[in-house]
Amino acid sequence: MPVNANINISGSQKVANVWNSDHLLADEGSYFTAQNATVGTAIAMTTSVVDDAATASSTHAQAAPYIYLYNRGVTGDKSVYLKYIKLFSRIGDQAWTSATQALFSLRADPTSRYTSGGTALSVYNQNTNTGNASQLLSYAGANVVSLPTAAQRVLAHGMIQSSIPLAGSTWIWTFGDVTSPTNFGYASAINSLTIPVAPVVIAPGWSLQLDIWATALAAAPTFEVEIGYAERYAGL
Repeated sequence: MPVNANINISGSQKVANVWNSDHLLADEGSYFTAQNATVGTAIAMTTSVVDDAATASSTHAQAAPYIYLYNRGVTGDKSVYLKYIKLFSRIGDQAWTSATQALFSLRADPTSRYTSGGTALSVYNQNTNTGNASQLLSYAGANVVSLPTAAQRVLAHGMIQSSIPLAGSTWIWTFGDVTSPTNFGYASAINSLTIPVAPVVIAPGWSLQLDIWATALAAAPTFEVEIGYAERYAGL
C-alpha cells in the first residue's frame, strides 16, 4: 500500500484523544472565525444572480460569488481547513423575491481571481491568549471575480431549499461532518438548515468561492456571515 507522504509514521505511538472537539485547534492558536464587521449589519449579494453559467456577467454566479476566500500563503505555508460557513438574516433584512428555490456550488481554483467589490470580513483568532494572524483573505457580498480557470475543482453543489427563502432564515454548511444532519425546508416558513458537504482544504495559492443563485431572482438578498476554519501545515 502506498505511503501517505504527508504523515510522519516513524516513531509513532498510540494516542488517546480526550478532546473530541476543536478546542485543541483553538488552544494552539490555529482556529479562526471571519465575520461581518458589525453585528446586525448584513451584507448584500449581487442583484439578480440567476444561474451558475460560466459567463463574465454579474447575473452569473461564477463571476459574482457571495463568498470569496483566498489562501495568500506560498508553497510550504499553512493550508486552510474549513469547518463551517454560516449565513443568516434577520427579520426585516432583504429577502429573496421572484425566485422558487436557492442553489449553491463551491469552486476551488489554483489562482487569485478577485477583482473588486465585496466586503472584507473581520477575522478573529478564537484563542484570546494568542495574537496569531490568519493568512486567509475573506470577502462577502457583491464580489467581482474573473472566471475560474480550466484547473478549477467543483468541490460541492446542490440545493439549499426548494422554496423561496424568507428573511430570518439560517443556512450552515458543515465540512466533513460525520453526522451528516438532514433538514427539510418548508415553503412559506423561516428555516434553519444544515448542509453537510465533504471536507475542504484550501492549499496555499488556492481560492474558494461560494456561489449562490436562483432562477428569476430579482433582488439582492442580505446576510450576516460567520466562517470557522483552522490553519495548519499539511499532514500535521
